[in-house]
Amino acid sequence: MKILYRDSNGSTFAGGEMAEPQRLCVSFGLLVKYWVTTIKLFLRASVVVVPFGFGMFNACASTTLSASELVPSSPGQVTYSPSDESAAILKLAVLNDATDHHEKARVLYDLLRSDEFNQNASVSSAVNLAVLGRYDEAKTAFTTIVSKGDVRAATYAQFWQLWLTAKTFKGSVTALQKELEEKVSHLKPQTAYQQKLVDVYAGIGSVDSVFAEIAKLTFDERSRRDARVEMAFFAGGYLEFVHKDLIGAKQLYVRELPWSSESIERPLLEQAINAL
Repeated sequence: MKILYRDSNGSTFAGGEMAEPQRLCVSFGLLVKYWVTTIKLFLRASVVVVPFGFGMFNACASTTLSASELVPSSPGQVTYSPSDESAAILKLAVLNDATDHHEKARVLYDLLRSDEFNQNASVSSAVNLAVLGRYDEAKTAFTTIVSKGDVRAATYAQFWQLWLTAKTFKGSVTALQKELEEKVSHLKPQTAYQQKLVDVYAGIGSVDSVFAEIAKLTFDERSRRDARVEMAFFAGGYLEFVHKDLIGAKQLYVRELPWSSESIERPLLEQAINAL
């Protein structure tokens, strides 16, 4: 899944790019609020450049952080449309996640009241909980997204429910497969490659078929790479936790990692590779 923003000029940019360097302005009231949580929130830089993935992550924040329309995107992409101080918090949270400062990102997500959490911010926050290994909380967060999110967000959250079930299940593999079959019976995939992933978790499909469907799509190359990374994470989870094919899972993670620099699943791929 790729994070997209729209800046004050109306330009859309991904987590790894932005149209023009601009300043981040945060009110004094927000500074006080953030200081109480022990992390200073004070950025007045034109551009923040930090190592990210296999290139550089150019993080720039808007001078004017006004509300924007939700930008239509391909499956597996998320756009944000927060406003004012909440937008500043959210941008910093996503930036911290993108630069592997996940604990700092968690503090920022927790600053947002529930009424400030649109469905897209909720997805990013829920993934952050999984990155931190707070799986029970992640399950709760994704369950909320399934019940309240739009179709894209809800479908993505349902795949996360499959992954979390496989990751945390304590019973036998047979019992786990039965649990997964019950969950996939309620899942309505939005694309052909998502249907192939559903088949994998139902025990009737192959991982190769997922990527064969992605290869047929007319996505732009960036969207295609993002779809591959997203599917590698979820399909790899099946190989690792259900099929117990640790070698196959690691090979899949390693193969798709080079395309993950803008994907929200990147930290989890890296965690999985290091653990295997």
